[in-house]
Order: sequence, then C-alpha cells, then structure tokens
Amino acid sequence: MTRIAVLGVALVALVLVGCSISPVAIAPSNVPLGKDDYTALGPATGRALMVSIMGFPISEPNPVGRARDRAIASVAGAEALVNIATDFTSFPLGPVSLMWTSVHATAVTVNK
Repeated sequence: MTRIAVLGVALVALVLVGCSISPVAIAPSNVPLGKDDYTALGPATGRALMVSIMGFPISEPNPVGRARDRAIASVAGAEALVNIATDFTSFPLGPVSLMWTSVHATAVTVNK
C-alpha cells in the first residue's frame, strides 16, 4: 500500500511541475477606439481550451480569438473590449497538452 501511495504522490508532483501560467499580452482594445468613443459596461472574461497531441492541435485552433469572443459575449450588449489582458495556462499530460487561454477585459459598447 505504501508503494502505491508514493507512486501516486510522485505522479501528482510530476503533473503539477509541468503546469505553467504566463501572461501573454496586454492591449488597450480589440478595435481602434478613442477615449470618448465607448461606454464601459463592466468586467468581461472568456476562456478557450486547445488540446494537442505531440504538439499537433486536435481541437479548434485560435484559442485567443475564441476567448476574446466569449469575453464579449459574457456581457449583455457588449460590442468590444478595452484594457485587455490575456494569459495562457499549459497543463502537459505526457504526449497530450491542455492549453487554456483566458481574456480579462472591460466590455464596452461603441458610441454611435
């Protein structure tokens, strides 16, 4: 029983050592906007997952675009994002990698 517990702890430690979170980008907005061109609606967050095997994606590509679109959709009436921060979380499981992209921003509506 002790051998199984040690192997379990070693496996969990190995998986956790491979995880990483890193900021990827910060942008003022996803569309060109001046300070008076929009009305802020509130915070918005979107996440997207990409799965790859040995570096080759097997899920939908472009997780940044999907996370951005989900962040816009998370706030009713939002048309764009400002004050955007994007981060990337990687979780390797042997030849399979799970990669989450998160977008955190302020959702806005464009003044016409």
